[in-house]
Amino acid sequence: MSAPQIYTGEIEAYCSYRKIQLGEVFSDIDFSGRKGAKPRPGLEALLERRTEFESIVIPKLSRFGRSMSDLARLFDLFETDGIALVFLDLNIDTGTSQGRLLRNVMASFAEFESDVRSDYSRAAHSYLARNGRPSSGQPPYGYRYDLDVKTFTINKPEAKIVRELFTRYLAGESVNSIARDLNRRHVRTSRDAVWSHRTLLQMIENPSYAGHRRYDGELVRATWEPLVPLETHEDAKRLRRATKLANGVPPRAGMGMYLLSGLIVCGVCGKNLHHSPEKRLSPALY
Repeated sequence: MSAPQIYTGEIEAYCSYRKIQLGEVFSDIDFSGRKGAKPRPGLEALLERRTEFESIVIPKLSRFGRSMSDLARLFDLFETDGIALVFLDLNIDTGTSQGRLLRNVMASFAEFESDVRSDYSRAAHSYLARNGRPSSGQPPYGYRYDLDVKTFTINKPEAKIVRELFTRYLAGESVNSIARDLNRRHVRTSRDAVWSHRTLLQMIENPSYAGHRRYDGELVRATWEPLVPLETHEDAKRLRRATKLANGVPPRAGMGMYLLSGLIVCGVCGKNLHHSPEKRLSPALY
């Protein structure tokens, strides 16, 4: 006898013993209950039609949710609609005080699970940065991510545009002029968008193009090849700062202009937080 047949028999026996009318059996055959597995159509159908039933009988708790947070979400969903969940393997009914205790315990574990995942995420990000490896996300323009070597490799056509940007900028051409020219030539960004003043300035400030990345406020050598020498990148940054000062724009955080400048960082990604004045808000926010 297969597992689905055994589970169906247990449900039928429980309903017969409790003198409960069995409305319908929802099953996900060959669909794992483990986290990361593909969606379960049986469970999705049950969730859509849940208000048709007074209680739901589940043979095994482990077959119901894929994680503590997933179970807590399902518990909340059914509890909000006043539908009891009966777990045969634990002999627990969420409509009872014992069942509600289980719900509270699982909610605490779900919160703990979320905290642990956040800790792992921060540790992983720190490890990658410390060792000069790329983090997840969109590679910088001029690079592509190579799954085999787990780092960036050079996209030659885009790399040519990156080098052109630094050369023209250091020669004294404005980023607005460069952006207009790239758009006139129908050169697109990696997201298939037009070039803007802001996008080009972000590229000039990005140490990735010099084969470096930031860790704990310092530059560390990255695992990918640079598109421009580090000296070229630093020269472009100095020119950028000089241009801002000449235009009366104050330096950003880290230059000592605001309270806590350069001292506070994001607890998730580890990047520096910057003062961002907003005319509509008082006081200004970090």
